[in-house]
Amino acid sequence: MSALILDIETAGFPANKFDKATTKLIQQKLLKELADDPDKNAEEFFGLSPYTGQIVAIGTVDSESKRGAVYYLDPTGNTDDKEQEGVVFRSFITEAELLAKFWDLADKYDTFVTFNGRTFDLPFLNIRSAINKIKPSKDLMQGRYLYQQRGVTHIDVYDQLTYYGGFRFTTGGSLHMACQAFGISTPKEGDVDGSKVTPMFEAGRYREIAEYNARDIRATKELYSFWRNYLAL
Repeated sequence: MSALILDIETAGFPANKFDKATTKLIQQKLLKELADDPDKNAEEFFGLSPYTGQIVAIGTVDSESKRGAVYYLDPTGNTDDKEQEGVVFRSFITEAELLAKFWDLADKYDTFVTFNGRTFDLPFLNIRSAINKIKPSKDLMQGRYLYQQRGVTHIDVYDQLTYYGGFRFTTGGSLHMACQAFGISTPKEGDVDGSKVTPMFEAGRYREIAEYNARDIRATKELYSFWRNYLAL
């Protein structure tokens, strides 16, 4: 049975988007975060929350056909989208359009695969959808354990490869670390990683974000194959 493998990229909103009260709360929260990681700037952290950031790319790939798509934001309206290595790139002007397209696709599947999606991608998707007044077509957040899920199955490969947190990768929920261990080409090769998405989006590097997202979904697909072939019983 085909599964839809998915991954999102997020970018923080500019600091001037928020009112004074919200800005004060954010500044108080970020004091500790920035003290722990002085190389980051505040807006990089904004992309970690659906209340201070938005979804700028959603990558998907079918586990059986291996064909995929990346839906991404390009506020300039550039529609020069092409297929690359079996992945169709399609740009949208607004986040609402992007989310509506994703949920329309999701409605065709009953099995979904993410990497660390239960604690990031899926809550982010649901909250941003609600903010945009879009209702999800599938409940991807029901029971964490596979035996608890009914009708819709969500396989979080990170949960499966750590036995639901029985142990953890050295650097937390790291796709890069898992790829290195299983001999998979890592999406973190080069100068792009998730922390760079906010400044890249601000710089108008929309297609580069989409291409990075495509590498993430390919890596997640390969890890899912390892789990399904050698660990799933």
